[in-house]
Amino acid sequence: MVIIGGGAIGCELAQAFCRLGVGVTVVESESRILPQADPEVAELLQERLASEGVAFRLGTRVESVGKRDGVVHVKGDGADLETDSLLVAVGRRPNLNGLNVEAAGESATPMGTTVDRRLRTSQERICAAGDCLGGPQFTH
Repeated sequence: MVIIGGGAIGCELAQAFCRLGVGVTVVESESRILPQADPEVAELLQERLASEGVAFRLGTRVESVGKRDGVVHVKGDGADLETDSLLVAVGRRPNLNGLNVEAAGESATPMGTTVDRRLRTSQERICAAGDCLGGPQFTH
């Protein structure tokens, strides 16, 4: 399995699948996993995951993904990986589509909505919580 993304979710799933007996390679565009964490923590976790059998391709930006003859090809920055399964664990952003926030007089940006300390939006009868606020999302 190739996992694109070396953040918290990508690393968590890499360890889980590896412990279930799946060969796992994590591809991360940054020079280390967990780019938002302390470098020492990221290094320690990478060493632990590697000792369990997880492989890493760091500093590798994925340029294309395709499937031929039942094989998934992941290409990028000189890497050409072949796998039978792919998991994408990158890119989170608030999904406010379908909520019609403008009709409620609320404003939102692609980064989410803004709330006060009581989780009220600019319309005090509308509250928001969770990933729609932007910022760290589903991070342990």
